[in-house]
Amino acid sequence: MPAAGAATNIVLAGIGGTGVITVSHILSRAAGLEGLSLQSLDETGLSQKNGAVVSHLRLADGGERLHAPRIAPGAADVLLAFDPVTALGAKVAPLLAAGRTRVLADTHIPPTAAIARSGGRAADSGAILDALRAMAPGQSHDVPATRAAEGLLGNAIAANMVMLGHAWQRGLIPVGRPAMEAAIGAGRAGEANLRAFAFGRWSATDPAALEGVLGPVPSGSETLDALIARGVAHLEAWQNRRIAGRWRRLVEAARAAEVGQGLGEDFTRAVAVTGLRLMAYKDEYEVARLYRSDAFRAQLAKAFGGDAAPRVHMAPPLLPLGRDGRTGRPRKIALGRSARWTFAVLVRLKELRGTPFDPFGHTAERRAERRLAREFRALAEALTQELTAETHARAVETAELGQMVRGFGPVKAEAMARYASALAALRAQ
Repeated sequence: MPAAGAATNIVLAGIGGTGVITVSHILSRAAGLEGLSLQSLDETGLSQKNGAVVSHLRLADGGERLHAPRIAPGAADVLLAFDPVTALGAKVAPLLAAGRTRVLADTHIPPTAAIARSGGRAADSGAILDALRAMAPGQSHDVPATRAAEGLLGNAIAANMVMLGHAWQRGLIPVGRPAMEAAIGAGRAGEANLRAFAFGRWSATDPAALEGVLGPVPSGSETLDALIARGVAHLEAWQNRRIAGRWRRLVEAARAAEVGQGLGEDFTRAVAVTGLRLMAYKDEYEVARLYRSDAFRAQLAKAFGGDAAPRVHMAPPLLPLGRDGRTGRPRKIALGRSARWTFAVLVRLKELRGTPFDPFGHTAERRAERRLAREFRALAEALTQELTAETHARAVETAELGQMVRGFGPVKAEAMARYASALAALRAQ
């Protein structure tokens, strides 16, 4: 066990809603049970909106050793990076010092608000973790806390307690086990928190055994053949074999051109993923199909029980509901069980999609989606025909642009406008 000594400075960095303040309170309670003096400062900001949360904790064996709750720049002894992005931010990074700060970082990187708003790619977790390691060379450890919490306890909210257990087992927390477990076990979630704490200790003492139980880390990418098979199946379910065949021919042409020149498969993947997104657009029929799918029903039952009665908030384009005075977007209505029967009818009518008899096909949004799909197919064909070693990188970048188009209604309209602007700028270059 380490001694608190003059002061042990611990920084907790995470996002709201994941229990950062809970960990701060548990450590404060444990320090009190241990007879230590403690000063703490919680910076919550917009934590209720997944914003950054940073807690400063200073523990010492005597109150006269503590003069201010805020940890000074370069004075952090321990950083628990529940969210590595927050840990690299301006509120936390200056507190670290090479050779002094011990860093534990969860390997899971939640998407940032900017990614959610822009529809861009997920953060590069490898680069983020590398940057954090570089700030504490030789003193940084990655912890699969979220993966362990989900895999062993079935709930990612336990990840921070897993991190705390890992930190304690490594000797980074100057509080004895009886005080720690007494503080953790108090409250409604005491038993679950104690289990998470124990799994965290295990992740430090026998990481190989833990990884063996959790299984391999998801690679984040499937083989190209698997991607093509999945895309064909999805488009057949979305509409029919004719549409699926059109997408497959587009992808196979890109593959033949790219592989034939020994250029890898990045361009083919870009054409496949973007083409699938733009061709299988999420209209009323697709929303109905997804809500009625067996997979969604199973997820709903697992999360909320078999008798769950969800309410669906929608803005049907054919109903004159007007605009929401606060957001300016179409006003929504809430549908209960009636939504199930509405969706059942829509699923049966999906063959009308794109025909003159499609009741939704004449709206500006649906016309724009069909136009975007046609334009991308033409773009992909042109990029394939012009593909060379010199044009390859730009072709990949161009083909990937369409992946920013997502959402529904006004959200998607805004994404389409951003895509058109970005594509025009790339063409101008």
